[in-house]
Amino acid sequence: MKPWLAENADHDDQLLTAGQLGLSETAIRVQAHRLHKRYPERVEAEVGQTLTTGASLAEEMQHLFAALASQ
Repeated sequence: MKPWLAENADHDDQLLTAGQLGLSETAIRVQAHRLHKRYPERVEAEVGQTLTTGASLAEEMQHLFAALASQ
């Protein structure tokens, strides 16, 4: 599902993935939409659990994205 998180999946990716998972293309699209919506929420929740009192979630997320972008 990585192409959908990066928002660069195309129609052929959907068809291939649907076939590999034994799902319809519509089911893949629905799951990708839900994943794309929930993934940032889950990442924020996990990062939030690592913060000490008074730390900023927004600042920590900026640091995380900066670190990921440099790779």
